[in-house]
Amino acid sequence: MSEDDNRPQLEDKQPDEPGREAAAEPEATEEESGAPGFRLDPSVVAKVDMTRLLSFQAAARQYSEQIASQFASLAAAGDRLRAMQQDFVKSAAPSLAALVQRRDGLAEQMRQAARIALPLPRYDFGADLGRVLDANRQQWVSNIRRLVEFVTQLIPDNLRGLQAEKLVEVFKVNVEDGTSLAWAPRTSIVEQLIEVPDMEARGVILVTHASEIADDIDASLAVVALPEHQDLKSMLLEATAAIRAGLYRPAQAAACAVFDTVVNEHMLKHLAYTGRKTKDKTRNHFRPIEVSEWDDASFAEVGLVLVGAGISTAFQHWDRGIGQASFNRNGSTHQVDDGSYSSAHAVRAALIAHATLRWLDEALAAEQDEGEAA
Repeated sequence: MSEDDNRPQLEDKQPDEPGREAAAEPEATEEESGAPGFRLDPSVVAKVDMTRLLSFQAAARQYSEQIASQFASLAAAGDRLRAMQQDFVKSAAPSLAALVQRRDGLAEQMRQAARIALPLPRYDFGADLGRVLDANRQQWVSNIRRLVEFVTQLIPDNLRGLQAEKLVEVFKVNVEDGTSLAWAPRTSIVEQLIEVPDMEARGVILVTHASEIADDIDASLAVVALPEHQDLKSMLLEATAAIRAGLYRPAQAAACAVFDTVVNEHMLKHLAYTGRKTKDKTRNHFRPIEVSEWDDASFAEVGLVLVGAGISTAFQHWDRGIGQASFNRNGSTHQVDDGSYSSAHAVRAALIAHATLRWLDEALAAEQDEGEAA
C-alpha cells in the first residue's frame, strides 16, 4: 500500500471538475453567520498540502505514544514504591510499637514522680549564699573528704602520683601485655614502662628491674591477711624468690598457677555471676570499658581497669604455633614448649597474680568489716 493510499480522502469540492457539481454547504446569510459578508472560498481547501499535514499527524502520534509509555513507567514505579512502603511499615511496626510502649512507660514514671513531694530546704542562695555555706561548712568538708578518700582508695598507691593521661597509658599496658601495674612495681618503673612504644621494649625494662619488681611485689603482698589466701601468698613469694635467682620458668609456672586459682576459683565465687559463661563474665568484670572510652569512665571503672584489665588478655585462646605475644595463662599451662615462656612473661605473671590476689583479699575483708559493723 502506497503512502497515497493511507492519506484520508477528502470530498472533491472543486467546482471546475467536469461532470460533477460542487457539494458546497449552503451559503450563510449575514443573520446566520453573525459576520456580515463572511464566506469560505472552496478553493482554500483545495490548496492544502496534504503531505505536510500527514507528517505533522505522524509526529504527534509518535509523541503521544512516548508520553503514554512514560506514564506507564511512572505508574509501575509508583506501584513498586507503594509495595516498598507497605513492607517497611510491616517490618517497622514491632519496633514502633515497642518505642511507643517505652515512651508511655516513661511518661507514667514521670507522672508518678510528679506526685512525690520532697521536703527540700528552701534556701535563698542568691540573697545569703555565705550564710548557707557557713552553716553547713562541716558537712560539706566531711562529704568532700569522704569523696576524696573513696577515689583515692580506688587508685593503687603506686599510681596515685600519676596524671590522668598517664593512668590511661597504664590501662593500655595492662591490656596489651596481659599483666597489671597495680601496687607494684614502684612508680619510677611504671613511668619507664609507659614511656616506651611497645611490648618488646617494656620486656627489656621488666627484666632489667626484675629484682626490684620482685621486692615491690613482696612488699605489696604483706597486706594480704585473710587465712584462706596464705597458701597462695606463699607460692607467690616463692615465685618472686625464683625471679631474683634468675629462675624465670619456675617463677612463671608458680605465678601462673596462683593467677589461675585466684581468678577461676576464688574470684568466680566472690563475683558470683550467673547464667552462661560465668568465667568469661568474671574475667571481663575488670574490663568494663575500652581504652577509647577512658574519658567517659566512672571512678569505679578506672579502679577496675588499673587493677585487672589484663586478665581477659591473659586468658585469650592459644593455638599451637600462633600463640599470643603477651603473657598467656592458657599457653603457660597447656603449651609450655610453644614460646609461651620468657623472662619478661615471668615478671608479668607475678605482677598480675599478685594484683588479683590483693584485690580479692581487700574486697573480701571489706565485706567482712561491713558485716560486723551491721
